[in-house]
Amino acid sequence: MFRLMMMTLTMMMMMMMLVAPAFATTADLDADEDGYTAYEGDCNDGRSDTYPGAAEVCGDGVDNNCNGAIDGLDRECQTYLPQGTICGMGHAPHVPETTCDGAVVTDLGGCPLPYEFFTLKDVVPQSDFMFVFGCRLPVGEWVGERPEGTVIAYGHSQNMPSVPVRDTWVTWADQQCPAGSSFFALNDRGGDANSFYFGCALSAAEPVTHDNRDDMVGMPCGLSHTVSGAVLLGMGGNYACDGMFPDWNNPNSCPPDMELAQYGDRGGDPSTGEFACRYSTRPNLD
Repeated sequence: MFRLMMMTLTMMMMMMMLVAPAFATTADLDADEDGYTAYEGDCNDGRSDTYPGAAEVCGDGVDNNCNGAIDGLDRECQTYLPQGTICGMGHAPHVPETTCDGAVVTDLGGCPLPYEFFTLKDVVPQSDFMFVFGCRLPVGEWVGERPEGTVIAYGHSQNMPSVPVRDTWVTWADQQCPAGSSFFALNDRGGDANSFYFGCALSAAEPVTHDNRDDMVGMPCGLSHTVSGAVLLGMGGNYACDGMFPDWNNPNSCPPDMELAQYGDRGGDPSTGEFACRYSTRPNLD
């Protein structure tokens, strides 16, 4: 009996020795010749553009770098939206309705999460029925697409009639925004029919690609007003931009890669009004 057991065990061991190399050889093959095997982390040995450390191709539905994240879930296919990013802007009573990320936003609110509603009250004349409003990010976040309604440029018809936006400029005279965005105009809070805030906002959600992930020149952040108090999370009339509070009197009050922009107000008075930080160069997001 003992001899039979030993013979059986010996035969099993011999069979395992014969079979094991076959399995090891299969898993150790580099079928797509990309320099990585399944043992080395290749998550798809049938695609030569998929292996550990490969560049993530945004929008192809494949986990190219084998890190478990596909397209917009991968940091390589994300962009950073700082605290204070604006989405959807309107004016009561002249532009009482706008949109942000598919949600209808009115002068009473309606911002989609994670955005919060903000207003900049009118001061001349004193009126609770005339104010700029919109949605803003309360905290910065990495996203796989910029939402519809994201404001990518902002200016004033009299005080700042030409503003940078990505690789070009938008002017009050021409009112031409880059592809994928649309022009908007908001009557000045002083009620002057010839004085407008204006800008460009994304017409639809913009998926992030390697080419546009840092395409943020001109994008405003932390829009505030010198006199009227910010209704939500305000600090002396200022809203925060990526952890800093832009200051009308301090050109160094903005985060790196940003500059202070003064838009003016009240029929073109350049000494007071709205102001914000805006990207003056493409930030390094790597």
